[in-house]
Amino acid sequence: MGVCDSSIKDGKEKAFNSLSSMGDHSTGSFYEKRKKDIKNIDSKRDLYILPENLAKRDDINKYYKISEKILGEGASGIVCIGEKDGISYAIKKIRKNKIHKKAPFISEAEISLQLRHKNIITYYEIYEDLNYISYVMDLGEGGDLFDFIVGCPLGRLPADIVMNLLIQIFGVVDYLHTEKGIVHRDLKPENFMIKIDESNEPQIKLIDFGFATYIPKDGTKIKDYLGTREYAAPEILEGTGYMEKVDEWAIGVIMYNMLTGYEPFKGSTPSQIKDNVLFATIKFDKIEDNDLRELNEKLLNRFVSKRITCKEALREVKRIKVERDNYFKGFKRLNKKTPSVILWKESDEVKKYMNYWDEMTSNIKQTLY
Repeated sequence: MGVCDSSIKDGKEKAFNSLSSMGDHSTGSFYEKRKKDIKNIDSKRDLYILPENLAKRDDINKYYKISEKILGEGASGIVCIGEKDGISYAIKKIRKNKIHKKAPFISEAEISLQLRHKNIITYYEIYEDLNYISYVMDLGEGGDLFDFIVGCPLGRLPADIVMNLLIQIFGVVDYLHTEKGIVHRDLKPENFMIKIDESNEPQIKLIDFGFATYIPKDGTKIKDYLGTREYAAPEILEGTGYMEKVDEWAIGVIMYNMLTGYEPFKGSTPSQIKDNVLFATIKFDKIEDNDLRELNEKLLNRFVSKRITCKEALREVKRIKVERDNYFKGFKRLNKKTPSVILWKESDEVKKYMNYWDEMTSNIKQTLY
């Protein structure tokens, strides 16, 4: 059990009182011992990263039965399964000796614990002992959006599925921006978990709030250089400061990837990627679907003031979906063939792709974060 603030205060007071009671005649050895006691109290307090209102300063193993099986492993920690009261959770354990800056971890803890949305992995509680910070969260199923895209035998995702995913992505990011005042800053396919629900539709869950921060209410621009370069907005790479619309840009990159199977800003070095993001002509003609191409152009607009918001994009993609649903229903009632080869082609591809997904999910294992 960690040393709480009250015990630190009491310990300091006792140490100082003892020193005072000795007066000027205290021996050097006694004086040095009391100084050492006070120093030890301070050093123990400094070993903790998260404040007590965010994390329980205790060993998580007292409350959860932790499996030895590792779901995932990174540079700073592991993800494993923990069980409590018959319910399984994902436990992300971060090694504290790998942490160099405390501030991002405090921010991640504070942000992740307050988020409640159907498309966000739920964080329940956090434990911190002298060696680890342990996050307790939902145990997800499936893989991530990156594997979902590259695993498709078509080389890209059909427009129908892309629209389904975009509705969820725009919805959850709009929730962050407008309801919580939070910018994620690291949106990429790897940070969206994905699985197939009971109705055979792909469902996403947003994860990893390590780079998330609050949107300044006074209009001050954020200057931190964070995120993944291929998904970083021009204003981040320019270093001129930015706001929440960096998330919309990142979604535009993800959307382009889903519709074409390609990354819009390739490069063999970081400087090449940066130059492409800032100056290269984006090949929107690779997107076959006219409506979604126009939406993608509005997201990947280098002029921040002209870049569409998630709320606006959500309305637009819903409108496109309703129009197409009605279009197909109308032709089905009339028993006629649509003159649009692309739409019928997409419809056939959906069936083909979902058959592939059924085979893929039959062997899918529980996820890593």
